[in-house]
Amino acid sequence: MNFAGFHFRLGPSVAALIGLSILLSLGTWQVQRLQWKQDLIAKIEARMDAPPADYSLAMDDMRLGEDMGFTNVFASGEYDFEKEIYVFGMLDEQAGYFVFTPLKLAGTEDDWVYVNRGFAAGMEPPTDITPPPLPTEVTGVLRLWQGRPKLASLFTPEPDREDRIWYERDIAAFNKLNNTKTPLVWIDAGAEEGSALRPAETLLNLNNRHLEYALTWYGLALTLVVVFLGFSRKRD
Repeated sequence: MNFAGFHFRLGPSVAALIGLSILLSLGTWQVQRLQWKQDLIAKIEARMDAPPADYSLAMDDMRLGEDMGFTNVFASGEYDFEKEIYVFGMLDEQAGYFVFTPLKLAGTEDDWVYVNRGFAAGMEPPTDITPPPLPTEVTGVLRLWQGRPKLASLFTPEPDREDRIWYERDIAAFNKLNNTKTPLVWIDAGAEEGSALRPAETLLNLNNRHLEYALTWYGLALTLVVVFLGFSRKRD
């Protein structure tokens, strides 16, 4: 078919239309994903900024199927410092340890939750941190343990169980070490009064590069059109 100085052959034209349809579909899908991710981030930020909810009630809602991740919660009880675990990590480009301590909830026989009490910079675990008074009240962000990433065993060092040092927030492993039966969640606590620990910052590590991906797919679609038109242009 000839049109305005172009000669469109059937085979290449069909292939180009199929390719263009796929690239435009992928670009549109990424635009939809961008809107979904922005809504998700806004929802999480609203939860974190909301007045704290009772931890036990939040867990009841979660057992009913509600997504309670990143909910601002409060809990009270007594820490068991003998079961403290130190998770190596980075905060503000400093290496150190996040201190995870199990909290026995007040008014319960054997209900516990792990609390990320904060961060101490340094290459040795902060075993001399002054403990808060007991009983204690904790306010922070509820985090859901998502399980170990599939490649974690390849890139994450094995824990030092004797010194209670871990390299990931593995609540299931904490339970096994300490013979506790906490839900697979933890609380990123706010500032602890009188403590040298820096507050455990809750970071939203949500990949949101969907606009970049959408522009890439649309750019490839435009490139395909330009190349196809160049290929189909009549030559003297």
